[in-house]
Amino acid sequence: MPKSARHRYLDAEVILSPAEAEAGGVLPIHVPAYRVCPFCEGSGSGWFSRCLACDGAGAVETPQVVRLRIPDQVRDGAVYEVPLPAGGVRLRVRVRVDPFGGA
Repeated sequence: MPKSARHRYLDAEVILSPAEAEAGGVLPIHVPAYRVCPFCEGSGSGWFSRCLACDGAGAVETPQVVRLRIPDQVRDGAVYEVPLPAGGVRLRVRVRVDPFGGA
């Protein structure tokens, strides 16, 4: 596969209780997404200094919610991949079943 076609991954871990793993369901996962700063239009600068809205970065973070469907009776260590709207980026979620944890 050419290097330009490879996916980049954003890794996350979800901790479920045994009851949640048994039932399954849809989990909302908040992931960071960046867009061009609307104030400086991506330049990173204001009138005489750096842009105060993006602190000179040219982009601002806008969290996105990705909904991940977890099947019932999911096992500890299961891994799911979800494509994100940003091209070439995928969210890779590892499920951990913890008798003392949970969402």
